[in-house]
Amino acid sequence: MKCSEFETMIAPYVEGKAMSTEDTLEFLEHLKECQSCYEELETHYIVYQVSKQLDDADTNDTLEVSDFKKMLENQIKTTQNSIRHSHSGIMVKVLFALLLVLIVSGIVIVNL
Repeated sequence: MKCSEFETMIAPYVEGKAMSTEDTLEFLEHLKECQSCYEELETHYIVYQVSKQLDDADTNDTLEVSDFKKMLENQIKTTQNSIRHSHSGIMVKVLFALLLVLIVSGIVIVNL
């Protein structure tokens, strides 16, 4: 993935909007490889979170002090874990389908 492509995906990622699994994987992979893009993501994330807190503070007169870098790291880890879980679910389905094919094939061969 090129940096320009990565930059177009920052806002959707920061805002928690749905991205395809393939796009998310490419996004995370680029994030690991490109310090400049990580810093760009970090900046956007902090601005988004501060804006969100300011909006919330308008309604309840409180403003939290947050570790935005830690929050971003947690969001990245959560995204990575959800990708891993979705992949493991797919693998279970594929293995189950293969097992079913083997069982049916065995039954057909025995009946011949």
